[in-house]
Amino acid sequence: MPPTERGTVSDTIRIDGRQREALHGLLLQRLTGICDLGLLIDRGDFAAAERLGNEFAADIRLLNDLGWDPGDGREIFAVTVPAEDFLSTLWRLRVDAEGGVDEPEEVRLGRAADNEVLERHGRALNVCVELIARVEPR
Repeated sequence: MPPTERGTVSDTIRIDGRQREALHGLLLQRLTGICDLGLLIDRGDFAAAERLGNEFAADIRLLNDLGWDPGDGREIFAVTVPAEDFLSTLWRLRVDAEGGVDEPEEVRLGRAADNEVLERHGRALNVCVELIARVEPR
């Protein structure tokens, strides 16, 4: 669906609790890498730091829409993130989810909660694919 005149998807996209849960977990997982910004700056790689910083800014803005509390009990979540940022974030989350599903077996065998991780990433991947199809311009 095309964005509204304001450049957001808030008038057309509502995320239900199932979708929110899947995205929320991946967003929190992504944010654990925010310390990489300092490393990039220390190395003098300012272009990469700016790119990563902009990605984290979009991720945080979506997290603001979805609520920070993992137990947020709302049934519907309105997305106010600009359509371009929302799609970029969904694509990044999709790649993250695919990585969790497609890890080599020897990596997964080292985890106690392997099935839970695979299921969580699988659900997140499905939600990303579903939302990208709804939001991406035809």
